[in-house]
Amino acid sequence: MYCQGSESGVKDWVSCVQRLRYKDFQLVKKPSEKVLESKEQGVDVSRGKLEEVGSVKEFGARMESLGVWGWWRKGMGYSGEDRM
Repeated sequence: MYCQGSESGVKDWVSCVQRLRYKDFQLVKKPSEKVLESKEQGVDVSRGKLEEVGSVKEFGARMESLGVWGWWRKGMGYSGEDRM
């Protein structure tokens, strides 16, 4: 799962997700300010919109379109420089 929004909104969302009993939720990366990897990336996302994807590959593509693909790969342990 990935969310973006105001600091208080993100904290509230993370808190709600952590309370879900049917999810095996692990907070891999703590909420932080979004830093785009390049000026060309970073599509606008409407607040309060839920998008579901069918695979990790599709989720990765979405992270790339949001301009946070490297951050996501590092957090998931996919990049060699920061294995968890």
